[in-house]
Amino acid sequence: MNKAIFLVLFAVSFSVLLGSNQDAHASSGTISDGPSCLAIESTATWDGVDTCNLGRDSSMGVGDTLTINPGIILYNSDAFKIKVRGGILNNLGTIDNDGGIIVDEDGIINNPGTINNYGTIFVNTDGTINNGGNTINNFGRITNNGIINNICGAKTTGNEIEGNQPNEVCTAVGGTSIPIDKTALLLAGTQTNAVWIMSTLAVIGSIAFGALYITSKKN
Repeated sequence: MNKAIFLVLFAVSFSVLLGSNQDAHASSGTISDGPSCLAIESTATWDGVDTCNLGRDSSMGVGDTLTINPGIILYNSDAFKIKVRGGILNNLGTIDNDGGIIVDEDGIINNPGTINNYGTIFVNTDGTINNGGNTINNFGRITNNGIINNICGAKTTGNEIEGNQPNEVCTAVGGTSIPIDKTALLLAGTQTNAVWIMSTLAVIGSIAFGALYITSKKN
């Protein structure tokens, strides 16, 4: 009798643990069309045109990189969360967020595209969003305890961001901004972080200044 009770309790406990691990599935790969959308998640759906809905909570941990290609919309419904925890989310297309996005544990969102936030985005103290695209349109709530970088003219519009305000990151020489391929800047090293960006921009600024100095000497 005691053995039977023990087995029942063990089975119930195992089922609970199994269910709890299914709420956030590791997502990694590149979404560029319908087949690649459906390959990312077993629950994913494709609208037949340009929109991929992952259909569940998704997590990008250490070593995971999810890339949204140009022209593709990643839709996150109000029932789910995208958790960038130690991994990288590269958005070259559009993210329409009705649910939640969490960036922490050294997670990074590189955004050369557009993010439309109708839900919530939470950036923890060890999270980073590098916004090098058109805009982050905030119609919902963004709480930033970490870092948001607006790179060379990128914008955040709509509702005010709570917490740390975005850093305006760019390099100018003689009042003129240096042309920079922002997508390449964000994605050249997938382990992009704020220090790397600042160092790179400093090098670009030094080179540009040197070029201007040499030119002036020749004249």
